[in-house]
Amino acid sequence: MKNKKYILILSLFFGLINLKLQCNKDRQQPPDYKYQFSEKISVSPYRLNYHVGDTIMLQLDVPGKKLFDSKTNSEVYYDSVSFNIGVNVNLVFNNPYIGDGPFASFIFYPGVSAYSQTYSGTTLAFLTTGCNLSSGYQVKVGVVLLKKGVFAMGVYNSSIQNCFNGNAMNAQVQFSMDIDDTHTSYYQGLPFSDIGKFQDKNVLFQLDSKMMAIINVE
Repeated sequence: MKNKKYILILSLFFGLINLKLQCNKDRQQPPDYKYQFSEKISVSPYRLNYHVGDTIMLQLDVPGKKLFDSKTNSEVYYDSVSFNIGVNVNLVFNNPYIGDGPFASFIFYPGVSAYSQTYSGTTLAFLTTGCNLSSGYQVKVGVVLLKKGVFAMGVYNSSIQNCFNGNAMNAQVQFSMDIDDTHTSYYQGLPFSDIGKFQDKNVLFQLDSKMMAIINVE
């Protein structure tokens, strides 16, 4: 009788462990999106060195609302959706390291709902656009550089929503910058030890995928 009780207790114990592990596994699995869209962001003018007061224009242009789906390697007409887009300007180096932003201000154009904020060495702009009568998706934002330092500038899409009910769509967009060089070697050559910091693996990954680019503001 005691053996049966022990077996039952052990079964329940290991069952709970297995359930917990399965739940953790489920949480770690990325969503299986129906579409994995990939689009280019143009950057103008693009170079390594800028001056305080310079403006960089970032632009997305998707004619006919046809987004490139990397799963099927084809364009997909995708209408009646809004895109929640972020533009970030992250301070990665200056000596002495002073992270008091804002590091940029933003020029927003008609057709978007937008705002900006600054925290922890990062200035962000958030834009929502897409639910209009235009024949394509066009988004333009100006990044006005306000302070000296080396920055990682990037654009990302946080979500896509249905225009009619606001529900999240079963799709994801990855933006990459339409540039030849993200200035990774410049970033890797910075004397981080002088300011008690180090290279960020996440920054290196995003530079490699052209989700970010390094700029030096003088």
